Amino acid sequence: MTHEPSRASADLTRLEARVGCELGVSAWEHFDQQTVDRYGALTGEDLPIHCELGTEAAARFGGTIVQASLLLARLGTWVREVGGWIGAPATPVNYGFDKVRMLAPVPVGAAVRGRFALKTIERRGADLVLLRLGATVECEVGTRPAIVAEWIIGFIMNETSGREEQRS
Repeated sequence: MTHEPSRASADLTRLEARVGCELGVSAWEHFDQQTVDRYGALTGEDLPIHCELGTEAAARFGGTIVQASLLLARLGTWVREVGGWIGAPATPVNYGFDKVRMLAPVPVGAAVRGRFALKTIERRGADLVLLRLGATVECEVGTRPAIVAEWIIGFIMNETSGREEQRS
């Protein structure tokens, strides 16, 4: 009896063929002032450059700007959109960043998107797979990326995600 590979195994095989390649670019997304204000209130990152229109701090940037941490928080959504993900039954964990640089401010209301390249896949033991991604947050305004990062996502592979067991 033959078994179909799990979704996680199929995703991992697909991604292994893409190492060294761009995975894709997400759709454009906008962050309005209300979203930036709510995020600032939730995280304590409600500085005048983000949440107080008309202040001298915001004026330096031509208006309020989106928090870089909010943009980084969207990477998970954007990378799933472009297929840089191992599905169930694998469990994703944010392994961290080796490098993050905020290069340009994102004005509130401007469109942003994520661009991802798969640098490496590393297996750690039988249960952990690490995807090392180049992640870039692009903004429709300006000439430089808003953020460039080297991001690592871990996937805990459940016992049967890499091999299917026969059942009789």
